[in-house]
Amino acid sequence: NSFLRSFVRSHFQTLTYQERCNFWAKYNEWFNVQLPNAVYHIPTDTMRCEAYNGLLLSKGLLLNSEIELKRLIDNSNDHQAQQLYSQFIQHKTQLAKLQTESLSSEQCDSLSEVIYLEEKEVMLMLNEKFGDYTKRLNVTWNDVCRHLKTGEAAIEFIVSPLTTDSLVYSALILKPGYDAPHLVPLFTENQLKGISADQLYKSTAAGQLIWKPMSEELSGVHRIFFSPAGMLYSTGI
Repeated sequence: NSFLRSFVRSHFQTLTYQERCNFWAKYNEWFNVQLPNAVYHIPTDTMRCEAYNGLLLSKGLLLNSEIELKRLIDNSNDHQAQQLYSQFIQHKTQLAKLQTESLSSEQCDSLSEVIYLEEKEVMLMLNEKFGDYTKRLNVTWNDVCRHLKTGEAAIEFIVSPLTTDSLVYSALILKPGYDAPHLVPLFTENQLKGISADQLYKSTAAGQLIWKPMSEELSGVHRIFFSPAGMLYSTGI
């Protein structure tokens, strides 16, 4: 898994955003389906660590790579790179406007080609001048754990296949001093679906499903950092 994470990051270095999306689609299932399934059924220390690392990568790589690129360019004092990136962003904005106005596909296709070439040039320039910009994205569970203070916890929610037609939600929890993330099974998706959508944000039942199983684990915790998964994106947890 560590090799695969490094492999994915290294291939992001010179790819455009769309190319990164296409590339990531080849490995998305491993990080978002296979690893969560494996850790639920085989919750060893090693598997919990690997699953947490995989989730950190899968949930943040596409978004954070864009943020890291902009940060690197803004802080580089490289006027050529900044000018090229600015031109690329302007053309992306222009294309979005053309598409909104439903102008000819020929105009949009022509500008899309320009944007692709500009973004490719930006990526190659950054790789040549600054090396692997994805190094800062190589965050692991150890890094998260080291930055937690007393009374804090970090939670990665995961979704695993329970049967062919049922999913189970669990929480991978980190607190200061942990040797590995702890796994706490929570509920099945069918249980959450049993609560009407307009009640998810304020339902006591939803809170019981999500937080009660973790009550012992979170004893003494006053600050929680968490990343949702599946239906939890819409529950307002």
